[in-house]
Amino acid sequence: MKLALSVYHPSLADHILLRHGYELHPNDIARLRQLHIHGFWVSYHSFDFLARFVDERIQVAQQPVLQHVSQTFDALQNQSAARLPYDDYCESIGRLI
Repeated sequence: MKLALSVYHPSLADHILLRHGYELHPNDIARLRQLHIHGFWVSYHSFDFLARFVDERIQVAQQPVLQHVSQTFDALQNQSAARLPYDDYCESIGRLI
């Protein structure tokens, strides 16, 4: 399988783990699971037409939102009164939109 979109690190928004076109191997998939990356786009000739509807910039914009939400849930597990970094969250949502 080859990647149809790049795979980004789940906690480092600007860090690409695997680039578009990379050929996946079983060890790669196992490592992605360890990083809690459970979904990624793979190339499949019958679905090549979908590429024109996918904008990788959206994926990049989603990463900070996912990171903030993940950090908040982690904080909630460790304390009773976690605070959401509201300004960072709003900025991330704004970039996503």
